[in-house]
Amino acid sequence: MAAEVYTESPGLWVDAFRRLSKDKLAALCFAIIIIYSAIALLCWVGLLASGYSTVSPESYAPPSTSHWFGTDIFGRDVLLRTLQGTRIAISIGLVTSLIAIPIGVGFGSDCGLLRWRHR
Repeated sequence: MAAEVYTESPGLWVDAFRRLSKDKLAALCFAIIIIYSAIALLCWVGLLASGYSTVSPESYAPPSTSHWFGTDIFGRDVLLRTLQGTRIAISIGLVTSLIAIPIGVGFGSDCGLLRWRHR
């Protein structure tokens, strides 16, 4: 009888990175998520300028080199306000995930415990 040789697997993170690097579209989407999260984090910490301060006396200024998206009625930079919106969007996504995960785990555990099958 031949003995089985145990080889240690590289790990879940290494396997996930290897699979991600093979799929170019998934890698692009992951990079976009990382960039979006970094912008939200920089806005949350306050390293990016506040989108609520008035930076220009001109209201409804068209896009220019100083204001890439232009300004709103109060003279605030629309690009900075858009970047500030990433903070809110990430917060909403995290809160809804934190609410949905315990509900899904609870229902999944109950169904597994009761051996319920979809018919």
